Amino acid sequence: MRNIIRPFRLVSLATSAFAFLLLTSCDSKESGLNPASPASGNQNARAGADKVVTHYGPAVPLGGGVARTFVSATKAGQLSEVGIAISEKVLIALLKDKGEMYMKVLQFPKQFNIAPFQHVLMDWNPDGHEPEFLYGVPHFDFHFYMIPSQDREAIPGLPGDMMDPNPPAPQYLPAGYIQTPGRVPAMGTHWVDPTSPEFQQPGGFTRTMIYGSYNSEVIFIEPMITLDYLLNGAKGNFDIKQPAAFPQTGEYPTQYSIRYDSQSKDYIISLMNFAHHTGGVN
Repeated sequence: MRNIIRPFRLVSLATSAFAFLLLTSCDSKESGLNPASPASGNQNARAGADKVVTHYGPAVPLGGGVARTFVSATKAGQLSEVGIAISEKVLIALLKDKGEMYMKVLQFPKQFNIAPFQHVLMDWNPDGHEPEFLYGVPHFDFHFYMIPSQDREAIPGLPGDMMDPNPPAPQYLPAGYIQTPGRVPAMGTHWVDPTSPEFQQPGGFTRTMIYGSYNSEVIFIEPMITLDYLLNGAKGNFDIKQPAAFPQTGEYPTQYSIRYDSQSKDYIISLMNFAHHTGGVN
């Protein structure tokens, strides 16, 4: 695979080239309500605990719209969904003018503990990135990081002809995933699944799941999704290949979701169907 995977073009980008605009307001809504029977106070209390509440993180302005994270969980703290909502206006603007590449940091709302995830780095790639025969089309990268933003920013790059000398132990990555050469500064080393559609046929990239690492630790998971795939109404829930062990104790998604919300007029990219794992334990 060494001759197939070429370094990502992003290694030439410095983190100081990007300004992160964060608005501090948050809002919330309740969804998926389960009314209790009026016959029992205990049932009412249980139903109240089972209500799913959605909290939104600070909004980042983009192309006449916004992007923001959200967390949906019961009032008892059971995670339902963790994701990103992007205004329809953003994608419509990109359809007219793909513009320049950008990277935006999206912070999570503080109302729920969503360990191990700490922030999202959302990249827009108007011309795709290397290797171009795989990922050379307009697409988004959604990095769900398990480390603080300041730690991510300190990650050094590696030349594109070098492999990361400190990869995670194999059990922390799904079986079959392979490392790409080079390391993107302020991002990490990328690991790809050679059984994904983009490896099987030319132009097969519509969506894929990437893992990322630094200093022997898995630090992010990353849905990559093309602009065309989002705009053409594709939707569904897709399995995330699981490792045998996990880097931190917390809730890990077994699926990710892509959909359009006709009420809010948002495109939704989310993690869901969580399973609790103890860090370092198979």
